[in-house]
Amino acid sequence: MADLRKIVKVFLASPGHLKEERLATKSVIDEHNKLYSAQSGYHVELVGWEDTVSQFGRPQALINSDLDQCELFIGMLWKKWGTPPDTDGKFGSGFEEEFERSLDNRRKTNKPEISLLFKGVEEAQRSDPGPELQKVLKFQERLIAEKLLLFETFTDVRSLESKIRAIIVRYIQLLSTAESDRASEKDQIVPSNYTKPANNAAVKMPVSEPVFSKEGSAFIQEILLKTNSDGESQPLSNVEVARLRLLGTVVSMHGNDTAALGVHDSNLLFANRKELTLGGREKSSLIDAGLEHIASENTPLWGWIVDVASSGDLQLLWIFSFFGANETRVGALRAMKLIREPLSNYYSGNREQRIEAWLSSDSPKLRGVALEYLAACGLGEDLPSIRREYERGDYSTIGPATTALLRISLRDSRENAIKILYELQPDSIDDKLVDDLFSDGSTLDSALLVNGVNHRSGKVRARVASLLAERNELDVGVAEQLLADADLNVRHEALLALLGLGREFSEKEAKALLVRQTGGGLFSIASGYNSEGEAKLELFRREKYRHLPESDLEKLADEATVFNLGARFALLDRRFKRCSAVLRQMVDDQCERAFKEGVAALAAQFTIDPIDPPLEGYLRKEHTRRALQIISRRGGKEDLGRVRKVLKSKFVSYNEASVDYLRRFGEWEDIEVLINVAEMPDIGASLLSPVTPQHNAAARAIVSIADYRIGEVLSLKMSASLLAHVVVSISNKRFRELHDSAISQLFVSEDDRVRKATALKCIRALPKTRLVRLLSDYMREERQRYYNVIYWLDFGASLSKGRAEAAAGRVIDEEWIR
Repeated sequence: MADLRKIVKVFLASPGHLKEERLATKSVIDEHNKLYSAQSGYHVELVGWEDTVSQFGRPQALINSDLDQCELFIGMLWKKWGTPPDTDGKFGSGFEEEFERSLDNRRKTNKPEISLLFKGVEEAQRSDPGPELQKVLKFQERLIAEKLLLFETFTDVRSLESKIRAIIVRYIQLLSTAESDRASEKDQIVPSNYTKPANNAAVKMPVSEPVFSKEGSAFIQEILLKTNSDGESQPLSNVEVARLRLLGTVVSMHGNDTAALGVHDSNLLFANRKELTLGGREKSSLIDAGLEHIASENTPLWGWIVDVASSGDLQLLWIFSFFGANETRVGALRAMKLIREPLSNYYSGNREQRIEAWLSSDSPKLRGVALEYLAACGLGEDLPSIRREYERGDYSTIGPATTALLRISLRDSRENAIKILYELQPDSIDDKLVDDLFSDGSTLDSALLVNGVNHRSGKVRARVASLLAERNELDVGVAEQLLADADLNVRHEALLALLGLGREFSEKEAKALLVRQTGGGLFSIASGYNSEGEAKLELFRREKYRHLPESDLEKLADEATVFNLGARFALLDRRFKRCSAVLRQMVDDQCERAFKEGVAALAAQFTIDPIDPPLEGYLRKEHTRRALQIISRRGGKEDLGRVRKVLKSKFVSYNEASVDYLRRFGEWEDIEVLINVAEMPDIGASLLSPVTPQHNAAARAIVSIADYRIGEVLSLKMSASLLAHVVVSISNKRFRELHDSAISQLFVSEDDRVRKATALKCIRALPKTRLVRLLSDYMREERQRYYNVIYWLDFGASLSKGRAEAAAGRVIDEEWIR
């Protein structure tokens, strides 16, 4: 059968100085197509990519022709506005013409979708911008003032990649949902006098009021008086306009367009809620808006829910999950998952019927989110319903259904959950779920583990092989078979298992198994270089040396050359008390003497050419790093000066042992060292991974050193990612000691990660009364307010302390700790 996929054309607009970011965007889209195109049925095409990258000077008319074909416009800006596209002076840059053309097309045809991304600019540059940056800043001001559309900021290529992925996935989901909705209505012919049953309509929550509450009616009368055509009209305020729009959502009926109140208007009404007297239907519509936008975390929700709820069990969420538009129902399920609200609190009758009401929806998105909720809150009795959804074979829900089956089963029996894992054979499975399934492997029966060595998922095969090897129960024949596995981690575990059983591998054999050549790419150091394979090879060498008798290791160390001192370092590590002076000398002179002696020893045996300076630099850095790692693990406080000195020099790359050393022995001046070290690359780490473990480790060390001076740390210059990790790593006691002004300063960070981390930490650490005060003060500030801060502070201020604190802790664990 032919592989039929719909083409989604995306136009990328930016000035020429963002070439690295353009290449990263192309890489993300290529990765998306490779991983998800076949499953989703949509192929993303970056229109005009080759021409746009290599021929910025081609006629703008050709660019506009490409642009008009696109249904998604992504614009990026940083410090420059760009050059004029022609000489007539109508537009100041090609980007401006492309944006204005897209905006005009959207007003006329509702396409393209528009997403704008701004790379962060240093505050010093903002205070004294040149003419180019001034144009960019004025454009931002225009977007805010005219409320044209929302925009996002990014700090570096990694954060940009995350934003681009979110934009693409969000748009594909939008297309998929729209297509599903069209398919469900395709053959329905509805007579003009036909009234759709209430249980199928996009109905509002039942409220025993007229269409307009008395409060809403009184407000409309006031507006009519202000705008009376017989007299002089008075201008309406922003809040009055927002409330009029809110009332428009109250009277929406089936057959009309359904749209929740916008993000900005929702926040306006929330900010002025104490001055407004709203009716029940108006509050219900505000809840609609909050639920529809809950994934964006930018629309107030929880205060309205608690205000309307008649009891502490938040029954409103249950009601909204079954009634209303799909996006509202999806939002209600996400809210229930966030606070782990159990379905059993709401309904004492047939639980299965309630779950089927979710899983029988025509919307794959709603079914998927319902399954995510059940994975967190479901019971064993829900498994048959989830199994039926799994057996539908819908690509968009099979993953969430698998996770739900495993998570619910795991809560009752780990053994049964693993058996289901083997039965379902999912290709892709979350790392955290694998960890939870096989945690405390010593309690698992070996026969159960053996059945997992041929599992379809490489993560499962690697974990099972490791657990069996730990108890010396991995069959030699099976281990030999796993040496040919397609997954690097599986091959590595098999290699270590056979090594432990006495099998010998030469350097060449191990390298052939672990360091398979790659084709190179955007993140490769060089074509064919395999950084993860090299890291596994290094781990293999260390394990091999660990198993050797000291006499054999000494022989290998004597035979080691300057190009590979692994055996020598293993011997020095084993003899640390006797040989620590050698390691300290290596660190102190950055292996200058050791390198010269090594070259001389090699020259005494062979005729060699002079070693090129770049190779010498690489080898000395690597040897210094290895010596530093051993000293960091085995040394004491007396080594603080040398550890600090070599890290300050930036001669070596990041290594976690040295960061942990500073956590144990470091002083105030080492905080600056840690800030710099955290941004160094971690050799062997995947460059495609969104996780930054070096920021996690560095943040813990910084917080440990800072202690009661943590407030001073928060004012130091560091990356947004590291700052967010520092915030969540602060103890609750120390965080409570921070002045409100220090916390408020974090609330206005340009990076949403820092703002979110701070708000969540407030929920975890501060009493509810202080949360309420922080929210009130933040809403009164004249400077720019960020909606995600308001969303999370409202969450903490509205819910019970225990429930809000537990939910915030889970979010922190998922986004920063894992």
